[in-house]
Amino acid sequence: MLDRLYRSMTMVIMGLALVAAPISARSNPTAITAPYQVVTKTAKSTPTPQPQIATKPEAAQGPIAGRLVIEPQKTHWYKFNYHYDNQAKNSEPTQATVRLTAKAKGCLIFEVWTAGGLQAGNGQSHKPIGVGSPLKGLGRVLVWVGGSTASEIYYVAVKNKTTKACYYELSISGPDVSY
Repeated sequence: MLDRLYRSMTMVIMGLALVAAPISARSNPTAITAPYQVVTKTAKSTPTPQPQIATKPEAAQGPIAGRLVIEPQKTHWYKFNYHYDNQAKNSEPTQATVRLTAKAKGCLIFEVWTAGGLQAGNGQSHKPIGVGSPLKGLGRVLVWVGGSTASEIYYVAVKNKTTKACYYELSISGPDVSY
């Protein structure tokens, strides 16, 4: 009887060993180095540096893909070219769309300027031709849509008026938009 019990227990233990062997043989990034101390092996990750973003309109370039951060009380400048084909008869202007998606609602604003508006002088006031408006139901998404019967360079000023850094993504698109 004991012999039979011994064989049964041996079979159970061997079965468990066969099941456990493949599990323990796999690569495991966690190693126990001392009682109750777990060390995780990870590759060193280096944060991707943010590309240089213009802080003045003279240095502005097209929008940068991906999520960007803007520090408190700072402004980022972008520009785009809008082309109007005035050679075509009855040519309707196409629309350019500027869309800013902020991580937090109320964190950012943006303004759209023309080169002439930025260089206003002789008593003329400096005013943008447009501002980003909240998309209905999505307060953290701001949009401006516009067109013109003249080809022009437009500037977009993304402004952080808060005391905290804000994350955002900016896109500028349209059939007659280039950078």
